[in-house]
Amino acid sequence: MRLPTLPSHWLVTLIGMLAGLATASFIAMPTLSAQAIRLLTILTVLTVPLYWRARRTLFERDDILPALGLLSWAAYLLLSAALRGEPDTGLSFARQCLWALALLALLRWRRPDPNWLWGGLALAAVGAGAWAFWQVFADGLDRAEGRWYPIIFGNMALIAGCLPLLAWRLGALAPGWRALAWLGAGGGVAASQLSGSRGGWLALLLLGPLWLLRLQSNRRERAKALLVFTLLVGTVGLLGMNRLSSVIDDLNAYREGSLATSLGGRFALWRLAGQMALERPLTGYGPAGFHPRVLAEAQAGRLPSFAAELTHAHNDALHVLATGGVIGLAALLLFFALPAWYFWRRRHLPHASLALTLLAALAICGLSEAMLLQQPIARLLPFLLAAFWAASGPRLGASLPLSRRSPSQ
Repeated sequence: MRLPTLPSHWLVTLIGMLAGLATASFIAMPTLSAQAIRLLTILTVLTVPLYWRARRTLFERDDILPALGLLSWAAYLLLSAALRGEPDTGLSFARQCLWALALLALLRWRRPDPNWLWGGLALAAVGAGAWAFWQVFADGLDRAEGRWYPIIFGNMALIAGCLPLLAWRLGALAPGWRALAWLGAGGGVAASQLSGSRGGWLALLLLGPLWLLRLQSNRRERAKALLVFTLLVGTVGLLGMNRLSSVIDDLNAYREGSLATSLGGRFALWRLAGQMALERPLTGYGPAGFHPRVLAEAQAGRLPSFAAELTHAHNDALHVLATGGVIGLAALLLFFALPAWYFWRRRHLPHASLALTLLAALAICGLSEAMLLQQPIARLLPFLLAAFWAASGPRLGASLPLSRRSPSQ
């Protein structure tokens, strides 16, 4: 069956520009990022008649697993909101998961140049680094926080800065964008360091050596790369000795029974989330049930006073387990595991490797922070997964080349 003729070259360019705008602004200007994604959604709907006749050729059997992952998470979020009648912050996340499946068909039919996507992420990291410097050295903040708060800001800036650099190294980003990729990496590191966040660096420590082993072809080069990585992490660690010493102090205080520290309060929240999960193991307390319980525990003196302001468990899995029970946790695991399995089977492809890195980094950061509850992340993550998914699957229709260095897919 013949694919419909592309109306003009502007469609591919428009998709790429909107993708770049959505990624470039998601840290500093999330409202603009939301508008770009909304325009992409409208474009997806308007172009459905053009590629509907070719729908059977735009999907393959292997797409079933990642699609089930997105659908399971979307179904859980929608049912949670419908059955409990609560104002649900996950509704937009559910809509984005459903839209990602339609966007996948559009991107496979007319795939834009991924330089837009990677350039946008690099610009987001550059902006985050500049903003972090301004907030700390001009506004006098102790920790850069962007529009969110320090942990989320630092983690997302570091992820946004590292991915384009890896994309360039794998050939998914054109050589002419190399300088921007390095600037993005520098901006992401600066924003993370000035925010004082630790989750992103834990992800870097765990994933960095694996990437170095993948990129280097012989033992000598691998040894050199690992040495450079160790020196880099050590240098950054020395610059952040204040945060490291505070972690040690918090641990010592917790051993002595004090919860009035950052780590002590977090451990107490984790214990509370586990207790709530045991009380209602199947369905949990619902998204609106966690904060009232935290308030009650804080008033009773079983949580530090500052915990009364917190609305989540500082851990994605534990928060979902406390609010959604085993059903919610199963949906969350499927959301991560099924797309990860799809990308793992295609890990020799650049965008599949980068998608695995994104999922792993978010999962690691989610050990100490509720990453998926943040609206900009919930809005952007399904879009990024659809983009990586399209780039890792069959290539159909007239589209621009991935880059001058990328291998043929």
